[in-house]
Amino acid sequence: MDNLNQPDEKIEEQNQIQDQPAPEEAPEQAASEWLMSFPVDISREEFVRFNMIVSTVNGLLKIRKGQLVLNVVLGAISLMMLLSEIYVYRKVDPVLVLLLIFIFGAGCMLMFGAKAHVRRSAERSYDRSRMDGQSYYGLIKVYPFRIEKQSSRASVSMNLSNETVYIESHDMMVLLSKQTPAIVIPARCITQQDAELFRKVIFSAVPPTRQKINARLIPTATQHITPSETEADQTAWEEEAAIRIEVDYTKEEIVKMASDTALRSYMKILPYYSIMSMIAALMFGLLYNLGIGIAIYILINGGLFGFQFFGSRMRAGKLYDHFPQSRISVAFTDFGIQIRTPGNTNGIRLEWKAVTRAVERPNDVEFFSQTVFLRIPKRCVSDFNALKEFINSRIN
Repeated sequence: MDNLNQPDEKIEEQNQIQDQPAPEEAPEQAASEWLMSFPVDISREEFVRFNMIVSTVNGLLKIRKGQLVLNVVLGAISLMMLLSEIYVYRKVDPVLVLLLIFIFGAGCMLMFGAKAHVRRSAERSYDRSRMDGQSYYGLIKVYPFRIEKQSSRASVSMNLSNETVYIESHDMMVLLSKQTPAIVIPARCITQQDAELFRKVIFSAVPPTRQKINARLIPTATQHITPSETEADQTAWEEEAAIRIEVDYTKEEIVKMASDTALRSYMKILPYYSIMSMIAALMFGLLYNLGIGIAIYILINGGLFGFQFFGSRMRAGKLYDHFPQSRISVAFTDFGIQIRTPGNTNGIRLEWKAVTRAVERPNDVEFFSQTVFLRIPKRCVSDFNALKEFINSRIN
């Protein structure tokens, strides 16, 4: 299965579609008329599920089992060495104690943290792509030796004879290839009849060595799906906004936003920093004394905080000095918030249901989501009461 050695980040961005024509050496039958077609779409949970499946086949979750076995072996050897040290010399080796703690911590992270990491990464990737206006809805066309997916922006053509890997589980079918983005067919998008014909094409074109049948797909569709309400509303974002605000940030505002963002990011990963600092503090505390251990703990945490907080402020200031124009256009519509910059005319679309909270500050109003932080200075808002009333009616 060495043809699946894509990094997880590439797997997450699998639907950033690009045109990929079939190789010229494909059989002539591949150019014939398609055998069947049906529409597909991918929800957020299905996108996460897809990443979990592929990561299990060839990714972080695949190596987790082997790493856990290695951790158990290393832990057992370290424990035997520690017990031997105690039995022979009647003393405890602090290095072996720390090694056991490190092995145990690494095992826990592999056991519980790997799945959470893959899930969070997939969720963030899906949210970012949706905010960029990407659609996962498309039409699947099945040919004897290739599969095509056509969407509103582009299309994917996957030659089944070109090292394509087929994965099937109870809730989706997945086609992977080095040359093209993945094609994902959830069970809710395919009927029983279409699934049977699709399998016949796949099994005749893809060798058994490149088939991963985890479970037989159970189709749940009785008819072809239609574009979701979200897809149908994409054009509505382009309509005239209820409120439009032009924001031109000053250097001080840019630096403050960068430092506030860095502080929130630091607080999110503070538990991981604390564990690392605690291990180092225990090592020096056992080797020397408690005071040195505490000093090492404070020094590491303080250094990491200073690097992230003050480093972000310096980088933001230098960036503004080189590119002094920091203008964005913010449109408030019935569907959400659209943010546009001179370099991104399509903008970022943040639906109201994705806005976790909106906070009024003395000089600003802030909007938070899982992936976006937006701050609008009040000086840029001509009628703040109207904006406040509009936002409260959408969020509450």
